[in-house]
Amino acid sequence: MATATVFAATLTLPQLLTGPSAWADSCFETPDTGWVCIPDDTGPGLSPLPSTDPTDYEPDPNAPAVESMKLQVVAGDQAAVAEDLATLATAPEPSEGAIASPPPPDGNSVPASAKIAVTGRDQGNTEWCVPASVSTTLTAFGVSTTVQQMANALGQGDSTQHAARTFTPARKALNARESRNYYILTNPGSPQDLLSYVEADIYHWHAPSVGGFDTHSLPWWSVSSSQGGHALTMYAYYMANKGGFYVWDSAFNHVEKLRLADAYPSMQAQSSAAKVALFLW
Repeated sequence: MATATVFAATLTLPQLLTGPSAWADSCFETPDTGWVCIPDDTGPGLSPLPSTDPTDYEPDPNAPAVESMKLQVVAGDQAAVAEDLATLATAPEPSEGAIASPPPPDGNSVPASAKIAVTGRDQGNTEWCVPASVSTTLTAFGVSTTVQQMANALGQGDSTQHAARTFTPARKALNARESRNYYILTNPGSPQDLLSYVEADIYHWHAPSVGGFDTHSLPWWSVSSSQGGHALTMYAYYMANKGGFYVWDSAFNHVEKLRLADAYPSMQAQSSAAKVALFLW
């Protein structure tokens, strides 16, 4: 097992207590409502009508300090992550059940796999993948909410409407309901960055991450005729066989294995199409 310097013991997110982004050409900004987007009736959940609460799109004043601290932790782990990826490149991927939960205590060793227990939420016959992912993520902190409650919190209380178009209201909803991990939005710059960010969340803060993906690149979505942007809860990672994750998919209402080689291009494709970061960590 590779070793790394750990910062989390002295730098905690609650103690530390970043601008509006257009989603697509159909989005526009007004002084009264902030970012507003024309509804898009295609896709499984990430191309919908957004919250019209202007405060949902204001810059997060805490984000720069939190991001700086989190990146210190990631930097301390990165050599260990790279070493494990190289050492375990041909090792078989662990089953979801074989991954330890909760992760081992913070120390000098980054685990080659770890997971956080979550209770998956079903989005049902709605476009509410983001509210369902938020509700699923909150279960890791012992916070019980319904998908309907989170849809209301994200400004999507009518099931005939689509889910939140941006992750910004989701960030606010998470941070208002738990204090162990302060969620920020970012765009991982490489596959190893994505793996390192999820590893840091799970190992150091016992927190899942939430990502936005293009379903065309998700293997299990090949059976669906509805394709587009979709949110997944990333609650486990592993370094074997070039790395990957276990995710909760609220549309299929079950766990899926998502290899890093598929995850990163899928996230980048959706983020590029949406013109905004789609990773909450």
